[in-house]
Amino acid sequence: MQQTLVHPETQKQLHLTLEGQTVTQQTTRRTSKTHNSAAEALKDFQKRRWNALKKGFIYQEAPVSGQAYVHRLISLKYTGCLSMVDLGDQVAVYCHHTFENDWLHLFDPLGHFQKTIVLPRALPWSMAYAPTQQMLYLTADHTILAYDRATQSFETWAKAAAKMPASFVAVAEDYVLYGAAPKVELRHISTGALSWSKQLEPELYRGHSTLLCGGISPDGQQIALCHKAGQLLLFDAKGTLIQTLEGHFEMVQALHFIPNHTLLIHEKYGTSGIHLLDLNTGEPLPNPFEDDLSKTVVYHMALDATRNRLAVSKGQQVTVYDLTTFETLAHFSIEHCVKTCAVTFVGAAAIGVRTDYGCFSLYAL
Repeated sequence: MQQTLVHPETQKQLHLTLEGQTVTQQTTRRTSKTHNSAAEALKDFQKRRWNALKKGFIYQEAPVSGQAYVHRLISLKYTGCLSMVDLGDQVAVYCHHTFENDWLHLFDPLGHFQKTIVLPRALPWSMAYAPTQQMLYLTADHTILAYDRATQSFETWAKAAAKMPASFVAVAEDYVLYGAAPKVELRHISTGALSWSKQLEPELYRGHSTLLCGGISPDGQQIALCHKAGQLLLFDAKGTLIQTLEGHFEMVQALHFIPNHTLLIHEKYGTSGIHLLDLNTGEPLPNPFEDDLSKTVVYHMALDATRNRLAVSKGQQVTVYDLTTFETLAHFSIEHCVKTCAVTFVGAAAIGVRTDYGCFSLYAL
């Protein structure tokens, strides 16, 4: 294995080679070290690359299916927030700056840096993008922000009550659904007009976490909300309650409408796994994945733009599934990751990864 890292300012190159149990490093001079095992050599190879990334070097190669083609350090300051979002022509990656205003770094799909957006508030826990209208929505420190890419301006829509730190945002066609506890609202994106607004008192799950989560169908005609453990509320686009569903799930952190009238539920606490609910019957579906995701601790997950593929991170592992056949499409062991990483689809052919070690990577599908 041979890799070259380049410093963008000095154009200095670092060449790393792993051959059997020997690691070779070359800049202005060449050094080699032979280890007792191939595993030790691989660990040394990755450590040398990480040290180079910390010095500002970038690993960037042509995409090869099943491999990382970009590694670059985003920030060594870990806040617990690892958000990313695909903007179509760019991918926006969270970078901690200060607790007054954080940054979003923008990269093209090949990992080239484009620009930095300065956020008016810190900690963008989640982001959602409406490509037709070029609108980016964020829950920054549980405040709902709308960013217009055309005018490069922010607007603040709602802020969670101080005693209710919970928020979410979701988009579909010409709708954006958002919640900042205890308020939940639905807006038309193109006009900005408010469709409806509701007050939902969130449950304080086991006395420590405020529960408020929502999802919207691709056509914007169905909305799922959860503000109590084990209960889902289904509304139509006019805000009329259609159905109340009960289930064996606890604190929910994501709700997604996927093909075949199915709702995907990602628990934060409880099993911390993924469950599927049949919206026609209101009944839970047996686990259809090759891995039993209902019993797996899933740290982060993402759907592609078509909602036909699912990427999940489980510790230092990322797996991509087909949501029509539930077969495994790809699996990556994530590098430069301590315990967890966030994922997002970047176009149709890549997975973006943001690790707790501060690394942003792109893996080719």
